[in-house]
Parts: sequence; structure tokens; C-alpha cells
Amino acid sequence: MYTRVSGLAMAVALISAPSVLAQEVALEVSAFSGAFVPTSEWRFSPLFAQQAGARTAATKQKTNVLVGTRLTFWQTPLFGVEGQFAYAPSDGDVTVDSLSACDGAILGEIQSCGASVWLASLKGLYRFLPALGYRWNMHVGGGVALIRRYGDLYEDLTGTTSVGGVVDLGFVVRARREITVRLDMETYLYDVRFESKDGTRIGNTQFQTDVIFTVGVAIEVARRGEQPDLGRLLRARS
Repeated sequence: MYTRVSGLAMAVALISAPSVLAQEVALEVSAFSGAFVPTSEWRFSPLFAQQAGARTAATKQKTNVLVGTRLTFWQTPLFGVEGQFAYAPSDGDVTVDSLSACDGAILGEIQSCGASVWLASLKGLYRFLPALGYRWNMHVGGGVALIRRYGDLYEDLTGTTSVGGVVDLGFVVRARREITVRLDMETYLYDVRFESKDGTRIGNTQFQTDVIFTVGVAIEVARRGEQPDLGRLLRARS
């Protein structure tokens, strides 16, 4: 009898949970740091490389630290919308026939390869099992991103701003009701086509992928409604 009643209570709790979940709205602000890991290089056209006296030439950002901030609005405990800004003071590198040209030894006109990156995004988030009373949960997300490269390496180029997409996989541990520690892996996907400011075409449109790994602290600054505890809901129905 108890088993049947408990099973019925669980079924009722699960069925009614969405209507309860919908009553909670929360706003979080977070700061984070981590690593910016570019995985793609941008290759200059063979003709342009030959004009520079080489067979091949390419440019790529270097892995470096990254810092940023997020603003997350949870419309329900399951679904949220998040705006994010991140900055990586990364340097770039130009390779000519597999040798670095950034020290000026090969291409004398390149004196500095300073090449920072900032990444802005707006994405939707889906959070798994937020109402089971656990101290942890996971989330996935995706949305639109804006990627901007700037610095000495790009000062004579156009096409340094790109619009693309971002996908996110994250893990959250709740330290207190209002404070969580958050770990995320985000992948930025976008196209790049650099051109010289004098109109010289130096390469084709190429697909780029950057990955960022971050650890941050999120603080809940506003909440409306009460986050339900499934255990309490079950006890109330048994």
C-alpha cells in the first residue's frame, strides 16, 4: 500500500512540478577566469605567400588567460537567458614556411604580434534537475556570438570582427543558496576573412573554432518565487 501511495505521490509531484517551477524567476551576476584556446589557424592565399617569398603563410591566436562576466536571467529554474563578455589578452603568431615571423627575422615589417580578442554572446540555457534538492546541476546552452580581434597584428587588416555561434556545457556547485561555483566549456564557431586595408585580397573565408574553459562564481542578486524541493513535495503528498 505504501509503495503504491509513494509511487502515486511521486507521479503527482513530477506532473505538478513544472507549474511550480514556473513560479521562480532569478537574476544572477557572475565573474570568471580561465583559458582561451584557439584551435584553428587562418591561412594566407598561396599567391600572397609567394609574393612574400614563401610557399605557405598562416596566422593563429595563441592560448592565453581569459577573464569575463555574465548576467543570467532564469525565467524558470529550467530555462534562462544569458549575456556574456570575455576578454583574452592573447598574442598572435604568423608562420611563414613553418617558421615564426613575429620576431621580424623573416618578414621585417612585422614588429609586433600583439593580438587580443574579446568575445560577446547572447544565449539560451537549459538546466538539468534544478528542483531535486541537489547541490549541483548541469546546463547546456547555445546562441549567437560576436568575436573581435585587435592589436598590432591586425592594424592593417579588415575583417577582424565576426558574427558566429556559441555552444556551452556547464557544471554548477551550490556553495550557498545565493552563491554558486560554475565551470563551463564554451565553443565559438565563426567564419573569418581578412583583407588588407588597401583592398588586397590575402585569403579566402575560413571557418574558425575557439574554445574557452572557465571557472567562476555566480551571485544571485534577485529572486521572485520559491525554488521547490522535490523531497518536500513528496512528503506533503504522502
